[in-house]
Amino acid sequence: LGDGFSTPSIANGRVFVMGNVGGDECLLALSEQDGRRIWSAKLGKGGEAGGFAGPRSTPTVDGVNVYALGVFGELICANVEDGKVIWRKNLPADFGGSVGGWGYCESVLIDGDELICSPGGKTTFAKLNKKDGEVIWKTQVPNGDQAHYASSITVEIAGVRQYVNFLSGGVVSVAAKDGKFLWRYDAPHNNTANCSTAVYADDHVFAASAYSTGGGTAKITASDGNFSAEQVFFSRNMKNHHGGIILLEGYVYGSNEGLMTCLDFKTGKVAWD
Repeated sequence: LGDGFSTPSIANGRVFVMGNVGGDECLLALSEQDGRRIWSAKLGKGGEAGGFAGPRSTPTVDGVNVYALGVFGELICANVEDGKVIWRKNLPADFGGSVGGWGYCESVLIDGDELICSPGGKTTFAKLNKKDGEVIWKTQVPNGDQAHYASSITVEIAGVRQYVNFLSGGVVSVAAKDGKFLWRYDAPHNNTANCSTAVYADDHVFAASAYSTGGGTAKITASDGNFSAEQVFFSRNMKNHHGGIILLEGYVYGSNEGLMTCLDFKTGKVAWD
């Protein structure tokens, strides 16, 4: 499998994973039954980002196609059967993308017939046609946040479908329809690495990071078509670095610098750790 930090996706009897193999950054398809390699698709030349070698994104499988994003911003769409590359983009070259020192880690989001990614910098979010890679829209939010190491989620607030990602300066939302900037919540970010994908429920969003920061919940409200994020609480008891956060039945589960912790999603009270 080569070097890398990619986690696998499993679909239709196949395991899809990424790695640096023979000097190249590759997307691999393995048999779920016996682990044999079925095919390999090259993204680009392999290498190190931030002192670590290999890709760190999870492939996104959608029907007959699989999508993979390399650490240097190579994005491919490949056929799940034979690995033939259908289209490719390079986030820095094609979108003026900018990412933190550990490279692109995002797992791209498929929303119906469209793909959403976060190049960062000049293009905070981009929406592409998932079948051919054609650009539907691209947008830059205020502050021009770099991409960091989390992935986008979809939310719907006050009837408006939105894409939300945790970027270099905070949690940012844009309208799914046209990429219009809607709101941001900056308190959970740190200036080194924001790694964990935000979670959402009932007009509230939670995000957290490490480096002595912590996490908080903000309530998102709409008035006359304008959105705002108002912090409900902020807790130093959820300095979640890697591994992500789970929201289940009103409680947030994550890591507080290695200590497994459960918080009330809307109050921040520690249920246990």
